[in-house]
Amino acid sequence: THEHLYEILETKVNEEKLFLLSDLTLEKLAVELNVSSKHLSQVIHKKYDTNFPDFVNNFRVKEVSRLLLIPEYDNYSLEGIAQLCGFKSRSVFNQAFKKFMGVTPSFYKQSAKRFLKKADEIEETVQSKQVNSLKISQGKIT
Repeated sequence: THEHLYEILETKVNEEKLFLLSDLTLEKLAVELNVSSKHLSQVIHKKYDTNFPDFVNNFRVKEVSRLLLIPEYDNYSLEGIAQLCGFKSRSVFNQAFKKFMGVTPSFYKQSAKRFLKKADEIEETVQSKQVNSLKISQGKIT
């Protein structure tokens, strides 16, 4: 049934992260799911209202945007992160990122870093106020 295929497809894509494979094709995924590529294409179109390349690239873009927020990836170039996430072509990556995120990858990265820095500043201010409040409530005004 279609519902069963949706579930298997979701598992393969979300949990096993098959979209990270740069050589993933409709045919390879169909073999993995034990269905014809034509049937898989129809299911993707019906369930997600998109074609196979956009289906896969959407997951890849989400993964890129997630990794850009992780400090361990700060030293990676955008192209390096894109390759880790299954993109083979810089131009396809840039087009897909803009299509699904509405901004360029570099703008997203800069904005995300500014946002995270501001969030850290706010958190430090809140923690400082909590410590001062605690000192006041304990009669330890300094």
